[in-house]
Amino acid sequence: MDPPQCRPAIRRSRLPWLLLSVSLGAAPAQAAPSSGQDLLTLGRMTIDVLRTHQFVLGAQMERDEVANVYEGIAKLTPATFQLGDGTTTSGALERVSGGLWVGDGHPRSDWAWFAGFLFDVINMNGSFGELEPRLGNGLLFLGGATHGFQADVALRMAFSDGFTPHGHLALYTPPPSMPDLGPEDATDSFGVSGVVISLQHAFGIELGLAIDQVFNQTDDGSFSPRRSVAGVRAQVRPVPLLRSLGVAEYLLAGVGLERFAEEIDYYGDRGTQLRQAYLSGDKLRFEPLYQIPVELDDILGLGLHAKAIVQVAPTALFRLVEAGVQGRAAGDLLGYGGRLIAFRRGEAYVPAADVYLTLGGEFWRVGLSYSYNSLDASSGFPIADAHVFGVQVAFGALAMARPIVPIAPLSAKAPASSP
Repeated sequence: MDPPQCRPAIRRSRLPWLLLSVSLGAAPAQAAPSSGQDLLTLGRMTIDVLRTHQFVLGAQMERDEVANVYEGIAKLTPATFQLGDGTTTSGALERVSGGLWVGDGHPRSDWAWFAGFLFDVINMNGSFGELEPRLGNGLLFLGGATHGFQADVALRMAFSDGFTPHGHLALYTPPPSMPDLGPEDATDSFGVSGVVISLQHAFGIELGLAIDQVFNQTDDGSFSPRRSVAGVRAQVRPVPLLRSLGVAEYLLAGVGLERFAEEIDYYGDRGTQLRQAYLSGDKLRFEPLYQIPVELDDILGLGLHAKAIVQVAPTALFRLVEAGVQGRAAGDLLGYGGRLIAFRRGEAYVPAADVYLTLGGEFWRVGLSYSYNSLDASSGFPIADAHVFGVQVAFGALAMARPIVPIAPLSAKAPASSP
């Protein structure tokens, strides 16, 4: 998914299968129970909305062409749900996401316009009686570009169904005499959640801002909404400069700055503290999280990838290290990739892994994936110790379809028509 002058990485490697065997051998049998608040937090991972949206913007800038694409990703993981009364029920989490992108023009050399929508629905399948808890998000966007600068604005819509006002999951069965009676403590919500703004320049500069609805815990334990800067993502990835210096053949590099609102539990190390504070009646106040990601891609032209994240506030610490590989085989018919990750959750470093395999032609692609303990909230389930299985179908300009596993920006790694 890259302009022809970039040499695609076609290294044949057994590393994805090694990653899969290592993660299967080390992974626990099942993830820890997920509470309603865990799942609501999953639906508020705005920084990943920015990341995936900026991926597509960057792909069309690299191509210097706006094209039409439709893609969908479905992922499934076994799950145990913790209800508001402390009991648990077994089931599964299903997530279906996708979108449509349309437009015309040449954003780098001339002008262009583009529009579309992205959708994301999470279903919770378990023993909830008459309740069917679910979450959903949508992104409706419109943008334009001229001579290497592009910008768009998106409305983010969200809905939730089957949660209590305290954000818990509940079991409800109506009395036999009144089968249509609904639970008084279950709430439904739908509306415009926020605004996402994205700016990019052909030099490799990206800036994304999400003003969204986040939730403060009130004195009675419920969660009240407020509008806030939920996520900020800035990145410099100067591919044109690296090409002019002759470095892009051996290395692509980028550095950024990301900010999460204090209510966003991105690494999963605040949820336990919040639940303990709620049970004990104590008050916890968190601060926004700032971190600096550094990435190296297509190292030595072999499709190798490395990433490190340093958290700088509220406490300085080494947050994440990642190593992976991706490439193509059989005349670009097959695509593959995998990565191993170690990241800080709470007081300890924990492992994570992703692998994928794709099959595709010039204008179509299908893919399969497996993830363990992944942090990816763009299409997966960032739930501790979760085993997630995924499938993807995409049609059109494949360079502008989201990756089934976001290992690295693929727009600088392959011709636009490759899977």
